[in-house]
Amino acid sequence: MSRSRVVRHAPDLVGAGWILTLVVAACGKGGDKPAADKGSGGGGAAPAGDPFGKLEVTVDGKPAAMKHAFVKRQPDGSFQLRVTEQGGSCNALLSSMAGTSPGTTAFTLDVVPRLAADGTAPMTVTSVFMGPPTSADPGATAKIEGRADAGTRVAVELGFTATGGHGEKLSVHGPFVAEGCGEPDTTRGPGVPKVAHPSAATMTIAGRAFPVRGAVKLGDDVVLLDFPKDCSATTWYMGARLRRSGTTWFLDGNQIATASQGDDPALTATLGATGTSDDGPTVQVTLGGAGKVGDYPVALEGTIEALDCTTPAPTP
Repeated sequence: MSRSRVVRHAPDLVGAGWILTLVVAACGKGGDKPAADKGSGGGGAAPAGDPFGKLEVTVDGKPAAMKHAFVKRQPDGSFQLRVTEQGGSCNALLSSMAGTSPGTTAFTLDVVPRLAADGTAPMTVTSVFMGPPTSADPGATAKIEGRADAGTRVAVELGFTATGGHGEKLSVHGPFVAEGCGEPDTTRGPGVPKVAHPSAATMTIAGRAFPVRGAVKLGDDVVLLDFPKDCSATTWYMGARLRRSGTTWFLDGNQIATASQGDDPALTATLGATGTSDDGPTVQVTLGGAGKVGDYPVALEGTIEALDCTTPAPTP
């Protein structure tokens, strides 16, 4: 019999930040027309005519006419958006170098689907950036259609209020169209292994399958993530993470609505053959079983080459 409970924070787990930046932009040639649809992924119906005609934005009660927006997809399942009165580009958003023209209004925000134990995953606005970052007020809503693939038109609808980093009150309500920018290059970056480590493993959480793309062994603990992970303390992206510590499993991540933990012997992570790599020692991990972590149904299957972060690398 399993013993489970829901907790606010899983102990000894390194947190990860998530950012969704929406930039609604007229991104045709010369910046004066919306980009044309290119294939699927652009989303559903968007406002006719002016792509910002139904978007209402006020700063301290004063209307701001937004004219540009861009949206990128993040590896953790979130989106990043930036909305401006003037300027902006996909290149700036993908490189996280988006700036604001003096005397104009611009904001960046994080939109994240939050997976509940019942399998629903409503989107919400988690962070807002107007100068220093702040949080959206409770009750924020967001809809983004499609995958924000590069060159597509993305239908977006927002409904939230927030206090900016300098105390200004921001109100954003209504639909608009953003240019899809695709996903940033994450082949190199903080916490990313030097080489790929084979994986045919999946963790299914509340009915949603997350490919296990990274795994590390820390002492007797095993950590499974949906983004590649080396032995450093840095975790760049993390939509979902499971950690087995002793007989207890911990669940958290950017897409997980409630961090949870529980003891369920039906869930297994069995260590196998060891090896070496450019990232250090490795160990094969075989996953199996179905059970619960807190209120979340969880199923594990497949194998992955994990980094053994507690075994010293051999001397060259």
